[in-house]
Amino acid sequence: MTLVTVYVYGVVRAEDTMPEVPGIGDPATPVRGIVDGDIAAVVSDLPDAYELTEQDAVGHLDVLNALASQQVVLPMQFGTVAPDDAAVRREVLTAPGLRASLDALEPFVEVRLEFTHDEEALLREIIAGDPGLREDAQTTSFDVRVSLGQRIAERVEQLVVERGENLMSALDGIAESVVRLPVDDVHEDKWAVLVRRTRLSEADEAVRGIGQTAPEVRIGYFGPMPTFSFLPAVQAEEPQSRWGW
Repeated sequence: MTLVTVYVYGVVRAEDTMPEVPGIGDPATPVRGIVDGDIAAVVSDLPDAYELTEQDAVGHLDVLNALASQQVVLPMQFGTVAPDDAAVRREVLTAPGLRASLDALEPFVEVRLEFTHDEEALLREIIAGDPGLREDAQTTSFDVRVSLGQRIAERVEQLVVERGENLMSALDGIAESVVRLPVDDVHEDKWAVLVRRTRLSEADEAVRGIGQTAPEVRIGYFGPMPTFSFLPAVQAEEPQSRWGW
């Protein structure tokens, strides 16, 4: 008999529909539900010794997005596993506040916006607007040039922040909440946006408007997805299990 591990994607309300999508793994098995009262865990089966891959991380998000497109879901972190269905009921579905959190988040989804600003255009604008920077750019002094680089980097960061906040104002009155996300590059600006499902088309239209008013900015727009950035505090003071619940 082949031993299996139960892979957990998230928690939904028991009455909601399970998506007809494959889970992660090779070979992939269908996604199924483990019900306990009025909530259910969304899971699939993996061979017991299976090692997760980067492609599985993409598949994990695909399952969660399939859920989020039609219903509310509390997502679990990539790599959350349990030895069997009973452990999922015991360790995951007993966490306090799950149903209340699901009901509170039901009207909402998350979308994400990524703005990438042209590096050369930013530098030209910054230097053109500051005569002192233009003068220092002509010097051969090592100390002055080091200071110049630091000042320009600070101005770039400041300008990207200011522009991002200005671009995001297009979603005023549509977004319930916004959160600026960490970035890897000073020329990037990333935002998570909480929006009602019923207003997704308005958010889509607002983002198209941003693209028209700022053609020099490369825009990435993703979602709808689970409300990763806006999850309520559903955990107890101490984790309930080795999976962090």
